[in-house]
Order: sequence, then C-alpha cells, then structure tokens
Amino acid sequence: MNIEIGKGLNGLYFGMSKDEVKSKLGEPDEIYDYDYEGSVSTGYEYFSEESEYEFDQDEGDRLYSITISNPSIRLFGKPIIGESIETVREILSQNGIDDFEEDDEDHEGHDHEEDHGVTAFSDKLNAVFQFEENELIFFGFSPLFKDDTIDWPKY
Repeated sequence: MNIEIGKGLNGLYFGMSKDEVKSKLGEPDEIYDYDYEGSVSTGYEYFSEESEYEFDQDEGDRLYSITISNPSIRLFGKPIIGESIETVREILSQNGIDDFEEDDEDHEGHDHEEDHGVTAFSDKLNAVFQFEENELIFFGFSPLFKDDTIDWPKY
C-alpha cells in the first residue's frame, strides 16, 4: 500500500465522503467521535487494514486524516512501520524532506534510561510519526495546504 503524500492511500483520497470510503472498505469495525477543542470529527477504524480514517465536520465530513499501522505501507517506495527513527529520517532525507523533527516535550519528565515513545512531525508531509522503543508504530497524514487553504486532491 503506497502512501501518496497530500492525496491518500491505496485508492482512498482526502476529500472523499464517508459513503465513498465505506463503498471501498465496507462498514468500519469501530466508529469514534472526536472533539478537538470544538472541532468535531468522526473516525472509522478498520481492524483488518490496521487503519483509521477521520472525517472532519468543519470540512463537510470529508476524509481529512489517515492513521495507519499496517506494515505493508510504503513511503517513497520503502516500508516504514517497524523502522527506527534514524531509518525513517534517512528515507525522508533521501527524498528531500528535511523538516523531520522530534517533539521535545516527549522527553520532559522521563527517566532517560527508560525507553519511551517519541512523536515526530514533518510539516512538508503534513504527517506525524509515532515511535515506541525506537520503532515506528503508526503514521498519520492529512492533505497538504496551499496559501493556508487545504489543497484537496483530485480523484
């Protein structure tokens, strides 16, 4: 399954309706409602796909975010789930992505001897990377922006 930055994954594209996603994947295994400081969204989780598709109410309930932990995903043609921070950084660097940054707050208040999770981001990809024990456990991404406006892909 190839990640298409700013567009989507495996024939599912940002901007699709809930019905369009369900027509491709069937009924979700779980449905979640989120409220991020007043911004309401709905998540469709598919266990067999190891993925969640989030629809933002402020954007007309269109597909706005994909979070995936499926080891078959590829970013720039390379597998990333289970890879180390260093390996992911190298894959990004080889593809001109130079803004991969770890969240410094993840380290505050932790015993440095203890292995804990690390969250990293790339604004160029509009993506988040979650690592546990120095292995990528999930990747989340959304559409890109152009002049502070969502650049919805055509599909």
